[in-house]
Amino acid sequence: MPQLTFTHGTQVNTTVAAKAGDSVLETALNHDVPLQHACGGFCACTTCHIQVKSGLENLSSMDDDEAERLEAVDGRTEFSRLGCQAKLVRPGSQISVEIMNLDY
Repeated sequence: MPQLTFTHGTQVNTTVAAKAGDSVLETALNHDVPLQHACGGFCACTTCHIQVKSGLENLSSMDDDEAERLEAVDGRTEFSRLGCQAKLVRPGSQISVEIMNLDY
């Protein structure tokens, strides 16, 4: 089972057990982690923007829709992902992400 750590400054620092195949957003919702998702997780906004701090190789590849959506994000880096699109693909992996939007 993958381990996923969510951080945001001093407000959030939570590590949870995740299910391979679930998205970062699904995992956050299952564990009451405050990851925004204005569009309901359908890659129609960017409120679930995260920065992957470690374990990027343990997430699904980015598709064209996600890449296009991220082009409009202020503060985007090569480690930016949308939580609704990034799926955990390796059982037993460890991933750490920083939540970029606690409020939108």
